[in-house]
Amino acid sequence: IKGAKDAGWEPAGPPRYRLVHPGCGDGTPTYENLNRFMRALVNLVQNHIDVWPFLEAVSPEEVPDYYEVIKDAISMEIIKDRVNSGPGEYYVTLEMFAADFRLMFNNCRLYNAPDTVYYKCATRLEAYFESKVAAGISWKSSRGMPGYGVDR
Repeated sequence: IKGAKDAGWEPAGPPRYRLVHPGCGDGTPTYENLNRFMRALVNLVQNHIDVWPFLEAVSPEEVPDYYEVIKDAISMEIIKDRVNSGPGEYYVTLEMFAADFRLMFNNCRLYNAPDTVYYKCATRLEAYFESKVAAGISWKSSRGMPGYGVDR
């Protein structure tokens, strides 16, 4: 983008993590390997007992004021469609993907009271999702992989 380049902006470079989830290729966070990891995470989350409130978009017929409160609604159905659009087509970073999950959980907690089953499902499912993301990546750099920084 011309204005961004004129302002001195440069892309961040490759991620400083490796994918360690089974089936993610050699661990390099390429679009293809990231997409494999994201598909695996979607499948894991979709099989969790607390996913049921998030599978489809909230129905305006069933919850008439939902879209007055929640302006940026998202569901597992939308996330899955975005992942299935292909490597690098929608989610180009793990951060973008995780942000949609966090938006889904935060929307639920914003709309629902803390003592509701929906709020509790969001909190438990978010903890599960975050644990699976953390288990699937390693922040250690890889020897010989260009663009990777020092181990942290």
